[in-house]
Amino acid sequence: MRRVQTANAGLEDPCIIGWHSMVVRTTGMIAPCCILQGSPLGNLFKQPVREVWFGEEYARFRRELARIIRQRAEWSVDGDQTVVAMCGGKGTDMCPVKSFYYRPDVPFMRELNTAIRG
Repeated sequence: MRRVQTANAGLEDPCIIGWHSMVVRTTGMIAPCCILQGSPLGNLFKQPVREVWFGEEYARFRRELARIIRQRAEWSVDGDQTVVAMCGGKGTDMCPVKSFYYRPDVPFMRELNTAIRG
C-alpha cells in the first residue's frame, strides 16, 4: 500500500462510484453508495436494477459527480439532489470511498487524472 500511495501522490481522487457501483438494501432500496443511503435512486422491488442503473435518477447523480470533478475546489453542494458536501471533499479525504477500488491501479489513476485535468 505504501508503494501505491507513493505512486498516487499528487493525483486527485475523485468520486467515480456512480459509474461502477451501487448499494442494494434488503428493503430493495438502491442507493449510490453506503454514504448516500439517504438519497435512494430506486427500489429493486418496484423496478429492475437495469432500469435504475440506466434511469434518470442515476443519470442526474452522475451529472452531479461530473460537475464535482470538473469544478474541483470551486464546487458547491448547492442545488445538488443526491450528493452531499462529503462527496466533493474540497481537497480533503472526507469520503473514504471516492475511487477506492481503483487506487491500486496506478496507470488507471494517472489516466483518470489526465482526463479530468483536460
